[in-house]
Amino acid sequence: MVDSDTDGDRGKGPTRGEASLVSLGHFLHTAFDADDVALDVLSLTSETLDMHLGSQAKRIAGGEISPRSIRLRLILPDVTGIRLAFPRAVGDEDDDRPRRRHREMVISHARSLRESLMALQQRELVEEVSVRIRKVPLTPTQKLYLLNGEQLLEGYYTLDEWTPAPAEGAGGTIVDSIGLGAELFPYSRRDQAFKVEAAQRFFDSYWNQLAQEMDLSGD
Repeated sequence: MVDSDTDGDRGKGPTRGEASLVSLGHFLHTAFDADDVALDVLSLTSETLDMHLGSQAKRIAGGEISPRSIRLRLILPDVTGIRLAFPRAVGDEDDDRPRRRHREMVISHARSLRESLMALQQRELVEEVSVRIRKVPLTPTQKLYLLNGEQLLEGYYTLDEWTPAPAEGAGGTIVDSIGLGAELFPYSRRDQAFKVEAAQRFFDSYWNQLAQEMDLSGD
């Protein structure tokens, strides 16, 4: 599973994968300049989000920005209650190692971003912080970020076959999404209000009608 958009050496210029990171980093940077930050996110692992929220937490701790409140609503796949369509082992549907690896990744990043944001309130750097994480019984085919109700970023999870390093514990070749090739498409309420509002209705409907609170204990 590669759900992060890595920028590598920016001095060499962005690749296709890097364009996703540059876009997300830029828009999150702008979103956190607001007094009240509101993020609604649908993701397969939240790895990319975890990385970028850590950067914003450092900006707050360093006194660069001082939002009054931060609210995150995150929807992730149900990695313990259902069998996701991917990742899966090539040629052996009964090999559960790729799914176990994905499950551990999802829980790890969800815990990390929650702890990173809640620590801002505990350290009295942000007055109010709310982090709610829910699960849905499906495999996301796209990632979605709604930032402060004004900006929408969308990207697609495209499947490919690849072989993780043995140390990652996924077994042999797997079918999985390659986040490095996922471009993010931006839409603003100012220019595409109908699109942004439709995405917000989509997210709210899944949050309210389908999603359930997620247990991050890892059991």
